[in-house]
Amino acid sequence: MTVLRRHPKVNWPPQWNGSCGPDAEFPVGEQGVLKKVQYLTVDPTAAARVQLWIEHDGSEFWAFVPSEDPVLLSRLYAKLKHCIGQRMGEIGSLDLDF
Repeated sequence: MTVLRRHPKVNWPPQWNGSCGPDAEFPVGEQGVLKKVQYLTVDPTAAARVQLWIEHDGSEFWAFVPSEDPVLLSRLYAKLKHCIGQRMGEIGSLDLDF
């Protein structure tokens, strides 16, 4: 069994970004609640990636989950889209059976 936070092909937890005021504290690690997941393949010359949006302390933040394995990313996206509303700490404990 390999949990998401220990998967060798996934950089987890992602680094959070956002456009918040000067007093906003960016989440660190697995803080926040998952609000949205998107699978991106916009540029055919760039690697596919999964984009996550979370809510933390009343603000929204986003991050990319890159991987060199597009099949893994597709499966990860399929799993994460069922995790909307869950805390990121719970999601980091997901069993990835792929």
